[in-house]
Amino acid sequence: MTFALTRDPESAVFFSIAGGRKSMGACLTIAAQLYRRPQDRLYHVLVSPEFESCRDFFYPPPESRPLTLYYRLGQPYSKETRFARVTLFHVEIA
Repeated sequence: MTFALTRDPESAVFFSIAGGRKSMGACLTIAAQLYRRPQDRLYHVLVSPEFESCRDFFYPPPESRPLTLYYRLGQPYSKETRFARVTLFHVEIA
């Protein structure tokens, strides 16, 4: 599929390696390295560490709300979603 999408010289492909299983991101990164053109981009989304494993967090909602998060030892605590940071990271491919 990656090969087919990069065949059109008039298009630009934006690869996102966020989400899914780690092996899926690794395979897509390799495909992007093999087939990318100068106009194509590879991105990853980074989330504040305390929110990245929370099943109830996908993005900061317009109005902040408390979420139950867990310390490393499994102890719960509450934190407002306004403290979450989501960063779109452009991955440079040499």
